[in-house]
Parts: sequence; structure tokens; C-alpha cells
Amino acid sequence: MDPEETHNSPIVTPDSSRTIRISFIYFGVVILVSLIGFGIYSVFFFGPDDGGNVTSRSFGVTSVSVPSGPNVSEVSDEQMKQAEAGVAEIRAYWKDQGDADIDGLLDEQEAVLGTDPNNNDTDGDGLNDRLEVEVKGTDPLNADTDGDGISDWNDNDN
Repeated sequence: MDPEETHNSPIVTPDSSRTIRISFIYFGVVILVSLIGFGIYSVFFFGPDDGGNVTSRSFGVTSVSVPSGPNVSEVSDEQMKQAEAGVAEIRAYWKDQGDADIDGLLDEQEAVLGTDPNNNDTDGDGLNDRLEVEVKGTDPLNADTDGDGISDWNDNDN
């Protein structure tokens, strides 16, 4: 074989193997830092309740895992009671804060706007009143703010 002939196979040089080792070390460090970060997050936001179940510590409300899928009969009566109690706890919290319909607007704000403080979507367009007022800039009293025949929920131009 002629030494001048070029080869199509890659040649591993000491510099390229060093680069590969550094890449693997970097990747390993990234994975390790990610796992440590998740562990710290878990310690602060999740913890066992009195029954040994892992629950969320966010907002002081216990979250309940309910199986998803077509076989809803797998949900026990106890799980349903826990879920209903959690929903009732959330509703009571927001009512105490002055937001009876839990849409993010206080009842006082709704009185000024003319929206229904007991209905989180006064105009029935699928957007709750706070989203219409503070995010989308649409009228929470009119399901089609710009009058183009498309409800605010589906309308991208307002």
C-alpha cells in the first residue's frame, strides 16, 4: 500500500481521545448536577403526609393522584373523598381571599368591571374573566369582543 494514499477511516489522535474523555466527563457532571437539583427541589416541594403518601407542599394544599385512562373505576372512594376535600379547601381559601368564583379577580374588581363574581367566565366564551382582562385584553362581558364572529377563545387577532 502506498504511504501517500489517503485513508477514509478516522484516525484517533491523542488530542481527539482527550476531547472525547472531556465530553464524557462534562456530560457526567451535567447529569449529576441535574439529579442533585431535582433532589433539592423534591425536599422543598414534596414530602410524606401522615399516611406516608408523597404530597405537594405548594400552597399548603395536599395533592391527590388519581389514575388516568379509560378505567376510572380504579379510583377508590377514599381517593375521591380526598380529591373533593382538596377542591373544597382550595375554594374556601379563595373565597376567604375575596374571590368567590376562583378566576383570579377579586369580587371587588368584578363589581367594578360588571362581571359575575360567582361565575369565572361571565360571557361564556371559555376564557375566565381574569385572562380576558389581564392577559388577552378582551371584554369579559362579550364572548366576541371584536365582533368578527369568532369567540374570544378561538380568536387570535384580539
